Amino acid sequence: MTDETQGFKFESHEYYGEQLKRCQIQIEGLRASLISKYAKSSAKEAKQLEQAIEKIRLVQVSLHGRLSIEYGEKSDDELLPVYLGRLNK
Repeated sequence: MTDETQGFKFESHEYYGEQLKRCQIQIEGLRASLISKYAKSSAKEAKQLEQAIEKIRLVQVSLHGRLSIEYGEKSDDELLPVYLGRLNK
């Protein structure tokens, strides 16, 4: 079995899922701060940050698909929170 067919351990998926959620939250916070402080002059940056957030969401959906294939024996209650759920604090 090669590394690619083996995939991440479930715990690694959980770790990377949390990291992606943290990045998304930080970028959303930065975007909100820019808009509140530089309203009209930050439109370009705000749009770029929104695009970055959307790219993170796409990665989350893609990795959720891999997770579901690799760990199909697990329930949705176990799989959905990894990439698509809320951040565990």
